[in-house]
Amino acid sequence: MDRARCASATGRIEAPGLFRLSQQCKAPEQSLQADGISVEPGFQAVTLIASVPLSDALWQPFAEGEVVAVAAGSVSAALA
Repeated sequence: MDRARCASATGRIEAPGLFRLSQQCKAPEQSLQADGISVEPGFQAVTLIASVPLSDALWQPFAEGEVVAVAAGSVSAALA
């Protein structure tokens, strides 16, 4: 996967400008680890937001003009 953020033929950066990935620990003894982060065991929710997908996981692109609210690691509201 090419993770470089590419501009269109017009030279402008176009949607999607951001991507999000939400993860949860499924069992109390399971921890979540990825490049650069580690979440201790226990029920945890984590939402990552980046300008390009940082892994091969299923990152969701933001819609143009979309705004999301993240609380306690989970997306609590999204408006497009």
